[in-house]
Amino acid sequence: MRPHLSRQKEEQLDDKQFEDRFLESQTLPSLSTDFLHWLRMNDWERLSAASRDLHTFWYHLDIKRRELKAECGPRTAQKLGNRRKSGHMLFESIQGIQTDLRDLMKKVKFQLKSLSSPTSPSMVNHSDGLRLRSRVNTNSLPAQSRTVSRPSAYQHTSKSLWTRRLEGYVILRDLERYLIKLARDFILLKIKHKGPGSQHKALTRTKVSMTQLHHS
Repeated sequence: MRPHLSRQKEEQLDDKQFEDRFLESQTLPSLSTDFLHWLRMNDWERLSAASRDLHTFWYHLDIKRRELKAECGPRTAQKLGNRRKSGHMLFESIQGIQTDLRDLMKKVKFQLKSLSSPTSPSMVNHSDGLRLRSRVNTNSLPAQSRTVSRPSAYQHTSKSLWTRRLEGYVILRDLERYLIKLARDFILLKIKHKGPGSQHKALTRTKVSMTQLHHS
């Protein structure tokens, strides 16, 4: 993830060292964790949260991929020149991340199917688009207990180019941090299911996929 984030900052924000920890998205999973709640979660809750959050990141990346495709379209080729080429490279980077996320989601889905399925609430609330806000508000709930909204695929037309690029930065930055957080979940699950069983082997494969995605 780090190379993709660095490329996005360099190519779209003109600063490879860009950092703004006060920016967050209201429609991405929260990165805060209630430690006691985290320890008390059962396997189904933990895997369901992972599935929901990974889908949310994938969907946000898809919005950015389509925006990049529009930016780098044939109508803008003469105007953008080299910038169009760099935008195309970033477009391919996001496609690669989406492919890896899809593979990880399939592994999580397989593990969910191996568990008995309790009644669970709707995981995604369809709402209006991705908005940036200050992180000063400390009342956000942990990802496991917060309903996540999907951004509108069409809302970006009313935003400035800079705002859309900041959104891309926040998505990649938070995904990198989320994968570190998710690693703790799979380490805990692996410890709980340690042994020769298929569940332990599946968790090992999932953790390997997640580690590869984080370091890609």
